[in-house]
Formats: sequence, structure tokens, C-alpha cells
Amino acid sequence: MESLAIEIAKIMSPEALSIQNRWGENALRLAIKGDMESLAREINKMTQ
Repeated sequence: MESLAIEIAKIMSPEALSIQNRWGENALRLAIKGDMESLAREINKMTQ
């Protein structure tokens, strides 16, 4: 079900595709779930 939500988000939202392209699939999952704390940690790891 989660992967379906990700696919729908990619189709419906250019921002979702942008998040995936820039930060990866895991970051997109966290953004869709609304887990901003984990998303911030994920992005922080990638920018160091």
C-alpha cells in the first residue's frame, strides 16, 4: 500500500518527483508519511 502511495504521489506531484530525484526514495517515503523529523535526519546525512 505504501508503494502505491509513492507512485500516486510521483504522478500527482512534481514536488514528490523532485524530492525523490534530489534526496532519494527513502526521503520521499518519509515526506509522504509526514515524518518530518526523520526526513530532516535523512537530508542532513546526505548533505554532510
